[in-house]
Parts: sequence; C-alpha cells; structure tokens
Amino acid sequence: MTAVFPDPDDAIVPMIRRLREAAEENLQRAEGEAEENVWGLCLGAALANDAADLFEALLEKRSR
Repeated sequence: MTAVFPDPDDAIVPMIRRLREAAEENLQRAEGEAEENVWGLCLGAALANDAADLFEALLEKRSR
C-alpha cells in the first residue's frame, strides 16, 4: 500500500485557514468559560496563530 501525500503547495493554504479558524474558535469559546479554563484555550489559539504565521512565511519564501 502506497501512501499518497498532497503537494505541499496545495496543502499549506488550507492548513493555514484551518489553523486560523481553530484559533478563532478557541478565543470565542474562551469568552464564555470560567477564568481557570481560559488559559488553555488562549494558549491553543496563540499556538495555532503562531503555526499559521510560520506556514505563511514558508509559503512566502517558497514563492520567491
């Protein structure tokens, strides 16, 4: 059985979109949570945004 991997250029943009959506979802969920639960959601949002930033920079570098 052979694994099929998507072309990185075709996979990066949707991945960035999903990361940004996940970050926004976490921030929206954090608004309704008790204070002790918020830090995890905010951390997840920050990590998702950082990963999206990294992939955007990679995509930009590859397009030069």
